[in-house]
Amino acid sequence: MRVMAPSPCSDATTRGVRVRVKASLVPAQTAPVMERYVYAYEVEIENENEEAVQDGNAEEIEGSGVVGEQPTLAKGEKFSYTSATVLKRIRGSMSGTYVCVSQETKEVFEAEIAPTPPRILRTTRTTTLRRLRANLPRSKLAHPARLTTPRVHDGFVRLSALDFDPRVVTLYRLSSYRCVQLPSRSRVPSTANHTSARMSTTASSIAVSTRAVARAHRLRRYKTPERAMHVACNAAEASNDFPELMAHATRAVRLASTLCKRTQFELRNNEKVAKLDDSPVTVADFAAQAVVSLVLERAAPSVGLVAEESASDMRSDGGAVLRRRVTEKVNETLAEEFERTFSEDEVMDAIDRGQTEGGASGSFWILDPIDGTKGFINGRQYAIALALMEGGEVTGGVLGCPNMPGEKIPRGATEIPTASPGCLFVAYKGRGALACALDSSNPFVDGVKISTQKTSHSSEATYMESWGDSIVADHSFTNSLSAAMGVTAPPVRIDSMAKYGALARGDTNMYLRFPPANYREKVWDHAAGAIVVQEAGGVISDGTGKPLDFSKGRFLDIDIGIVATSSAELHATLLETIAKVR
Repeated sequence: MRVMAPSPCSDATTRGVRVRVKASLVPAQTAPVMERYVYAYEVEIENENEEAVQDGNAEEIEGSGVVGEQPTLAKGEKFSYTSATVLKRIRGSMSGTYVCVSQETKEVFEAEIAPTPPRILRTTRTTTLRRLRANLPRSKLAHPARLTTPRVHDGFVRLSALDFDPRVVTLYRLSSYRCVQLPSRSRVPSTANHTSARMSTTASSIAVSTRAVARAHRLRRYKTPERAMHVACNAAEASNDFPELMAHATRAVRLASTLCKRTQFELRNNEKVAKLDDSPVTVADFAAQAVVSLVLERAAPSVGLVAEESASDMRSDGGAVLRRRVTEKVNETLAEEFERTFSEDEVMDAIDRGQTEGGASGSFWILDPIDGTKGFINGRQYAIALALMEGGEVTGGVLGCPNMPGEKIPRGATEIPTASPGCLFVAYKGRGALACALDSSNPFVDGVKISTQKTSHSSEATYMESWGDSIVADHSFTNSLSAAMGVTAPPVRIDSMAKYGALARGDTNMYLRFPPANYREKVWDHAAGAIVVQEAGGVISDGTGKPLDFSKGRFLDIDIGIVATSSAELHATLLETIAKVR
């Protein structure tokens, strides 16, 4: 099946509402979105009726294709917006029959995605068609498909927050439409089961509204005044801000986060072992480290890895069950990432790849596969934390926080509730820090730039600390310290490096950590969080003001705990108070 689509520029009037759409498909030639497309569009809606309307309808329609709040338009009023997205790849949850509209070649193709390996046609950067054989076993479709069906723009079934093939502009189901010759500005005929066109339903406007609706649902979690809808050039600029290594890092952390979320509900007591610092280690700890190690080794084999876990327990005679379960989790998670499965020996080798010492030379990753394992076990906050060391300093960091809500912590709260899909924080030296939903297909496009929340008086500050069941918590000292600063708000208690993410996005003003004198801090417990806070405008040091030095190997040499604040002024006040109280 092959028909011509209308021009990417459309201008149509339906029931007195005029919709002008300008769409473009721009190859993203720069890292980290190499060989993907930036799909940008501008939409202008004008009311030509004598009476006020909302998107041309008497009733409100959920997700009408406008990002953010949609106004009611009086006679002659206009409303316009721009947006963009990076299209990625087809996933198993997209099972069904679709039409693919290419804004580049102006051709429309039928695509079928089924539980069994289907035959899928897709467009390329030229008019050449290639066959794509996708391995989509039924087990992949057991996970909830994220397809929703509100009546939007002639009632088509939309795709919400999914990853797309990089060479396909958009997809929409054939079940509601007949595929016919489409002259410019014509409408796609609908079946008798759907209302006739409420708005413009040219193929290009359908493509625009499909992506805009999906993007609107993703961005509701991070709807801030600073959030500007990106056109193609802005999307490319966002990608340019971060080196390609950070794209691999976010991919690895997202995969490990998916594994951890699935495993959290499957833990059994006999699958936990104790570590030297008395925190539990689970199947997810080992599997997450293996996943990150394998993904990063393939992407950048010359960059080493310093990581928390060792496969020694798995290699022991009593580790057979643990080996099997970890390997199963790794292969399940990487089924779509690699065209092969990994043996138990390969998985254990990937884990032990992280047993290097680090240091001040070269480039290497620093990984904590599950930071806050007590939070993980008890259904609280935890994080997958990955940092990049280059030339003796931390230059990049990614925090995957699967249980962290997108909304800020309200003042007066004493803990963070769990929420799905979680949050992703990413930072690089000199480029700032971004936050987005953990299921974002491209954090560098969807991410919101974050900054710490400054406070003019220390008495107005709020602070975070670890839970009482943590070995690094000294609530007696932090209570005395906060009282000496005049702080009246109760502490917010959070597990893991999720605290660094919360501080970076302005939830609180301070993070206080004072472990026992005989406790040695590890680099993986702070590296990723430290760079995220610093790039968001915060300050971090030990309790005497000495900067954290991650170039000495696997441990940090510090005095009197670790403190992080939202500003240099507050940090100075905090250090002065520590010197007095201790």
